[in-house]
Amino acid sequence: MGESDLKRSLNDFLWQKCSIDEVTHDVTARLGRAVDGEVHLVPSSINPGDIARILREGYDVAMLSDGLTDLVKQRSLDVLLIDTHPGLNGDTLLSIALSDKLLIVLRPDQQDNQGTKVTVHVARQLDVPWMQLVVNKVPEGLDSQGIRTKVTETYACRSHWTKPRSSPIC
Repeated sequence: MGESDLKRSLNDFLWQKCSIDEVTHDVTARLGRAVDGEVHLVPSSINPGDIARILREGYDVAMLSDGLTDLVKQRSLDVLLIDTHPGLNGDTLLSIALSDKLLIVLRPDQQDNQGTKVTVHVARQLDVPWMQLVVNKVPEGLDSQGIRTKVTETYACRSHWTKPRSSPIC
């Protein structure tokens, strides 16, 4: 699915121009045999003007929550995956609060370490039932056992490593 194929985006739903169903795209065929069942995509606009407008004007959080709930029911979804930007703000807090499972992707650097500590703390305060950390962009040659130990200790997780570069579960 290319950018030109997308007539509507999540932004249009948030601006009350269409229903959540109208911005949902079945992308199963594009994945080939890689998946059983169906995969649906709700893209956000990548237009800088649209992004600036959302940041400037905000949106109705309750409407987004209701829209996502409706989408799960309408499409009989088993999983709803929400990809948010790094850091904590109203958007990511809402996503965390709505989550049954939370996957946090981090790099092995000091900046991500601080942000991840805050995110893990908030998720625990919000009683997210399942959380997993994935360490990404590990430079070649770094001691994977040392990274595993540090992540496990830093975030008070039990380590569940089934293969190299797998991730601890919190």
